[in-house]
Amino acid sequence: MELFDTAPPALCEQRLAAIAAEYFGIRAKITVLASERDQNARLKAEDRSYVLKIAHASEDPDQLRMQNATLAHLAAIGAPGVAQIVPTLAGESMARVDIDGRDHFVRVVTWLDGSPLSQTPRSVAQLRDLGAFMGDLTHNMQGFGHPCAFRPDFVWSLDHVSRLRPWAQDIADPGNRGRVAALFDRYAEKIAPRLAGLRASVLHQDANDNNVIVDAHNPDRVIGLIDFGDMAFGRTINELAITLAYAILDAEDLYAAIRAVIEGFTARFPITEAEDPVFAQELVGPGVAIEPLAEPTTVVAPVGGTILKLHPHAFAMVTADGLGVLVHLGINTVKLDGAGFELLTTEGSTVAAGAPMVAWNPAEITGDDITTTVLVVALDRPAGSLDSPASGDVTAGTPLFGVDA
Repeated sequence: MELFDTAPPALCEQRLAAIAAEYFGIRAKITVLASERDQNARLKAEDRSYVLKIAHASEDPDQLRMQNATLAHLAAIGAPGVAQIVPTLAGESMARVDIDGRDHFVRVVTWLDGSPLSQTPRSVAQLRDLGAFMGDLTHNMQGFGHPCAFRPDFVWSLDHVSRLRPWAQDIADPGNRGRVAALFDRYAEKIAPRLAGLRASVLHQDANDNNVIVDAHNPDRVIGLIDFGDMAFGRTINELAITLAYAILDAEDLYAAIRAVIEGFTARFPITEAEDPVFAQELVGPGVAIEPLAEPTTVVAPVGGTILKLHPHAFAMVTADGLGVLVHLGINTVKLDGAGFELLTTEGSTVAAGAPMVAWNPAEITGDDITTTVLVVALDRPAGSLDSPASGDVTAGTPLFGVDA
């Protein structure tokens, strides 16, 4: 029986309350919570709140023991922002309960007050604090080990991501299939040979916006992290990569988001010289940086194609051949909320190379941490794959780089 092939437990509130009282001595009001492969419920007792966690019948108990050991380690060193294990009445870290003829392991942990990141607006300050929180967690996990963390067959283990390459053949769209194949090629050439020389540790690996908890009164402040079910031993830099992958989903300013998370993370857990070139394999794609003149300027389309996204400070296009191109006007310019930019076209339009896109005056773009450097990036292309990237002075119509078909 596999975890994702059968339904998780779905007990009524009365049965959940009975289990909490019988095995943990907790009498509380029950609120069922959303969960992927187990059943969770909030227990609101008179003194405090807890989470009752009923594992899927197919869950490996050794993985649950590793999660408990992790929480115990973090509690022992005083790490903030993680739940604590509540022992059973028998003094155990979890109970074995028969539910409909199958054994389920049941645990109780303390409740973390706050709001899920998914329910709050994004900001650069919030992303920087997210990076800092995950940097602290990574620091606090150094020195912790557990035999069940070695999971080479676990699909979420980035150290073994090459095992997933055959899955790319199931991608229906030829262009997307080719892009994913190119990413696996880049990984095999640039990343895999370096792994043995990088730091490794037990990783959380799932800082998505439903697992990150922020202060309900100050959503820029990250205060907690839940769900340790996807942990694995891997290269320590993977924790930052996974945090970033979630953080930049739907980010209005991709580079500001990336920079904020990295700044926060590395302030608490610095990247080593060996890790830096592995991590900085041109995260979004290769490109060129242009320092614009401090005068009124019209930014034009670098290629002909369809405008996929259009913001005052950035736009993304795709050509008829499937090449994605991102143009980003300045760093952290999303903070300006469009001030100083004039859109000259519309999202979804198909335009020719050289068509006017945005008008701005770099001389008027100012603010803390804001620069006017323009980035032109070939999206999802291998690092170092550009042909003849431009250097020196450029004007509208100057070829910036070439890209192999």
